[in-house]
Amino acid sequence: MKLKEDTSVLNYGDTSFRRKKYLSEYRILLKLLSQHMENKQTWVKNSRLQSDYYTSVIDNTDLFNRNETTQDKMAKRGRTLTNSLVKTGLINEQREISPVGKAWLSMKLKPRDPLEKILNLSEDNLVFLRQWSKVRLYNKEGDHYFIPFMFMLNLLSHYRRIPKKDFLVFIHSIPPTLNDQQLNDLIQKYSDVANGKMNFNEFIDRYLDNQNLANVVDDVQKLLSSDNIDQDEFT
Repeated sequence: MKLKEDTSVLNYGDTSFRRKKYLSEYRILLKLLSQHMENKQTWVKNSRLQSDYYTSVIDNTDLFNRNETTQDKMAKRGRTLTNSLVKTGLINEQREISPVGKAWLSMKLKPRDPLEKILNLSEDNLVFLRQWSKVRLYNKEGDHYFIPFMFMLNLLSHYRRIPKKDFLVFIHSIPPTLNDQQLNDLIQKYSDVANGKMNFNEFIDRYLDNQNLANVVDDVQKLLSSDNIDQDEFT
């Protein structure tokens, strides 16, 4: 996964798909997409295929209500609905089902390793454990990355309790430009929060909010000095 800007926020999912039965309903979306792509159709710039896929989701599930009428809008919904499947590695950018996606649909996953046997996860949870543990978050240039899921496990292994809000803000605030030593230092420095010596907002202000400050200031100066300010960039 590659960020458009180093100051962009990491997100695993997409606001177009907020569900309680996250994993099982992902399987539904993947199965329907597999049926549409089985004849090796081209997804990119194929608004008809994208629209037909979204229509099949509407007609064959109770996941959404039909609130779009034009082909363009239906096609857009089809694209955004599959973005999260790309991020999990269940499909590629061309919306072709990956080997992992095919194995999940057919329930022919690779045998569990010793750790996975101890965890005793369902097949669905096992797939996502494996996929998230492989996700690399790259910086804008694509020459450096960190693995968010492994960082999460490392962080949690050091502290018995971390408030959920703090945990999520912490993970989403880390720029992919940090090296392993800097990441480990952050985990150690969080002990001041855990021990009550510092509140969490101070921790974020001191150690994370200023990581890309120079780049942000430079970008803002360039934007505001332009004769024609781009509204999307300004937002």
